[in-house]
Amino acid sequence: MTHRAVVEDRNIPLIIIARILSLGIAPLALLHGWTIASSGRLIEGVVLAAIGVFASVCLFAVLSVLSALSELARVNRYRAERDEELGKLLTDVHRLLVAAGAGVDATQNRSGVFKSSQMPYTPENDGALTGRRPVQRE
Repeated sequence: MTHRAVVEDRNIPLIIIARILSLGIAPLALLHGWTIASSGRLIEGVVLAAIGVFASVCLFAVLSVLSALSELARVNRYRAERDEELGKLLTDVHRLLVAAGAGVDATQNRSGVFKSSQMPYTPENDGALTGRRPVQRE
């Protein structure tokens, strides 16, 4: 596991804690706005409460996106590790087949799984699809 992966795994709980704390800003802003409004400065209290709620919602949204990006980074890291392991496995299988003389040629472009990949299709001869010559009836 790389150093970067450890840092990303450590950030996930911190992001969750920050999301919870960002939700706590809105009630505090509403409470502070209400105390200012009750002291006679109604417009200042409403503006302060609105700014606090807006800031809380924006911070929560940004932290949610950051959490999703962290999850995507973890998935991409897993996929890269999986692809690397598959690449090593396929390379080892190819080397074993070459060593066993299974007819694997490095210059061969076609897989040979389907006959149609080696024989072009012509309407007169459907051997590319079935491997049989058509019976001509007179």
